[in-house]
Amino acid sequence: MKTFCAVLLTAFICITATTAFCFEVSETLPPQPFVGTKWEGLSSVSDRGIKDIPENFASRADAKKFGCRFAPLKKKDKPNAVTAGVDQDNYMVFCIYDEMPGGKYLLKDRIKVAYRNEYSDCCFVDITGEGTVFLCVTFDAGSGRFHMKTALYGWNRDRFQPVVLETASFHVKAYKEERDLNLILELKKMEVNSYLFISYYHSYKHSDGLSGWERWTDVLKWEDEKFRFVPYKMKAESTLVRQKIAEARRKFQSNPPVKDISHDYLQQNGFMELFDIN
Repeated sequence: MKTFCAVLLTAFICITATTAFCFEVSETLPPQPFVGTKWEGLSSVSDRGIKDIPENFASRADAKKFGCRFAPLKKKDKPNAVTAGVDQDNYMVFCIYDEMPGGKYLLKDRIKVAYRNEYSDCCFVDITGEGTVFLCVTFDAGSGRFHMKTALYGWNRDRFQPVVLETASFHVKAYKEERDLNLILELKKMEVNSYLFISYYHSYKHSDGLSGWERWTDVLKWEDEKFRFVPYKMKAESTLVRQKIAEARRKFQSNPPVKDISHDYLQQNGFMELFDIN
């Protein structure tokens, strides 16, 4: 069985397999590693639909009892309660609560991505070193071919928005054709800058017996003003697979930021065209 997930470097956060999955960030752990931790037992989330998740909790204790945990997504000194479920379309919906005066937690934000399956992952990572964390989720693109995407979300002034959207993995085997793609993400901080190293491994075997593989790494640099990673060092687009990945990345970076990532959005921006090649 192949593993389809954003690969971790160093364990940073544990994700427990509960009906409503949740997270808690430890202040004693180093912030620099980029993490992709397998979310075990994701299928159990389907037992709790989005309609079963409340709009508020009377206290932190109530939120924790429900299955929420806490991470500083918006302000470093004020952790948010976080949980998730699935809607009627099998989209993963992340529910984020703000702590209000008096200790009540109120549901303020939802992030929706398509779709969830048994390979979906989620983790938190510190990108800027300022004490807040970003939400990284790997999800099913909906092609029916083990086609996974990874999105990295951050809080930008008054809204959540994705700062990275990449193809995490792909596997297809049919009619003597076989193709695999896998992704590794690494965050490296050099002096005051943060860089995202995106390493791809692509292998293929055609029905005529022709086979081969390629491996390459693109580097993105974090820019606060744009609130996203931008191209820094890109490898030459020497193959059609590299071209498709680069085209989808350029469309994502040139378009206005979105919050929810739907199947239609992926189609309209070229993310579903990656393996429509000969």
